[in-house]
Amino acid sequence: ALDDDGDEEEWSFSDEDEGCDVGEPKPDLLARVITNLVCLKSLTLALSKNTHKLLTRVRSQLVSFSSTGLSSTACALFLSTWLPTQPSLTHLSLPDVFCFPLASTPTSPLSSSTSSSVSSLSKSSSSNALAPPVPRTVPFLTSFSGTTSLASILVPSRPVTCVELHVSQTLYDGLRPNEVMRCLIQSTAPLKELRVRVTGKVDARTLGKVISSAGAQLGSGIEILGVTGWEGETKVC
Repeated sequence: ALDDDGDEEEWSFSDEDEGCDVGEPKPDLLARVITNLVCLKSLTLALSKNTHKLLTRVRSQLVSFSSTGLSSTACALFLSTWLPTQPSLTHLSLPDVFCFPLASTPTSPLSSSTSSSVSSLSKSSSSNALAPPVPRTVPFLTSFSGTTSLASILVPSRPVTCVELHVSQTLYDGLRPNEVMRCLIQSTAPLKELRVRVTGKVDARTLGKVISSAGAQLGSGIEILGVTGWEGETKVC
């Protein structure tokens, strides 16, 4: 099933949709459709490790991209090379990408303090080391939704005003909220909105530390704060 709102510029797809009797493999169908949407501006995908390379068929310059199913190392490596081809992106949502695999000689747009924070965060990563993408990656990003580790890479040196952090680690797992917030305040625009989305495994102490760190380092600029996944949502304007 392919869903749209009547506007060719915004489409969403899922490679897990049921009941799509089109007479050809679904990835081939999506490849054809994506290739033909030359004016596409907003794209939402539910991909897998076998279909992530469909993104190479995007011929337009997206302003919004959201995707799930990209948690594998191969997907992360692919994203680190694909994102620089989409410099017009202003909104990015990657809730299950924890890091980019470390390149041999990474080029970083980040300040020395941010690079230090990213380096310390990488020590707590359960998979691959973190590495900032090339400086040209999403230079106009204003809205980001994703993991704390990826936020620490993509928010600094970009005009991000809205962040949704997906928190799945605890302090015991190695989460360092102060380091994350130090990266967020290095956005080139005032951060106005912060939302924290936690999973069931995150304990009260970890959530409390995340919120207190945000208050201490971002408090003067935050206008909207949201916490989801912990007994509902709390919103302060």
